[in-house]
Amino acid sequence: MQDWKNDARLGQALLRAIRTYDLPLELRLVPEIKISQSQDVNSLYNSPKGILSQDTEGILNFFNLAAEKMFGYTPDEAIGMPSVNLSPPELREDRKGVFQEIVENRIMKELTTIRLNKAGERITIHAYIFPYEYLSPGISFLSIAAIVERR
Repeated sequence: MQDWKNDARLGQALLRAIRTYDLPLELRLVPEIKISQSQDVNSLYNSPKGILSQDTEGILNFFNLAAEKMFGYTPDEAIGMPSVNLSPPELREDRKGVFQEIVENRIMKELTTIRLNKAGERITIHAYIFPYEYLSPGISFLSIAAIVERR
């Protein structure tokens, strides 16, 4: 798994995809909390909207402060957790199909859905789900990320 705090390439990959799909996201150029030497990672980490990403195995590899407020997991708790844990059991199969379509067709999807917070409560979120490509010496993959807001 990438060391997202110290590897600027994950932040750069996410920002590149956000710009490619012209997604609605304000970035704080002077972040409140510096978690990384990378300005890109700090901007994403401090964004007012939740940002999550996963690797090709469905394991969360980025989770920002706004996502923590929404879902109740700290970034340290969420990173390394299967992203499917955020979905109610009855929505997990549909979720796989949507994610596969996004990666295979390299498209962005906007949807409103139900997710679970840390306490197991259902929350309604609005999400922009998009593919991103991570490139690094010895590691290259195409997976998905999301910008989320609670509804």
